[in-house]
Amino acid sequence: MPIRILADRTRGTSFVVMLIVGAAMFAMFYFLGFYIQQVLGYSPLKSGFAFLPFSVGIVVAAQIASTLISRVDPRWISGTGAFLAAVGMFGFSRLTVDSSYATGLLRWVVTLAFGMGLTFVPMTLTAVAGVAQEDSGVASAVLNTMQQVGGALGLATLSTVFANAAKDRGAELGAALQAKVAAGGLTPAQLPGAKHQIALQAQTFGSAHAYLVGAGMILVGSLITFLFLTVKHEALSTDGHENVHLA
Repeated sequence: MPIRILADRTRGTSFVVMLIVGAAMFAMFYFLGFYIQQVLGYSPLKSGFAFLPFSVGIVVAAQIASTLISRVDPRWISGTGAFLAAVGMFGFSRLTVDSSYATGLLRWVVTLAFGMGLTFVPMTLTAVAGVAQEDSGVASAVLNTMQQVGGALGLATLSTVFANAAKDRGAELGAALQAKVAAGGLTPAQLPGAKHQIALQAQTFGSAHAYLVGAGMILVGSLITFLFLTVKHEALSTDGHENVHLA
């Protein structure tokens, strides 16, 4: 890979933000899939339908971003989108074992999806803006690679956060359950159900911590976008027709 691909500030910013956002987004799908199936009790097929609003939100937001990009600088579109995505991720951290899909989950799915749609379109354009024709394929490949690598790193990092938080919460609730059993507060028939409830609460608690870290990661991406993605929309509109320097 030519080093000149990374030397441009606009492309470098796009790559870094895509790495961060990809890290949080891939982990979100992992934990949210478990929550929908194990806590809400949805079947795999029903879980797939539950994610459809995410796809619709991204498509709608991408269309809006495509329209705005000719009139608004990309940092305002992507930066705002990343901020909305961080809000959506934070909303997931508020979920409990008693939350429902319609009132507790759907609004945050739509918020996150809308934010991601606003983020991805300008980032895709700025990642290849100003690059020489022979390097356009490499720049696009680097952007995709950043997203994939970010997903792997994010899942590894946030899974560790999840495991530690869930373990601590499970131990705390397990000790309380043992004390309740010792005091005669539970019958043997009630014990399996109580243990299952503890497992769900520990899982939800661990996921909430992972979502909080993910929200912080996306928020950092939003700040990086606002501060360093300084390319103007006029430059993007002339890219490919004039030799525009974007750094």
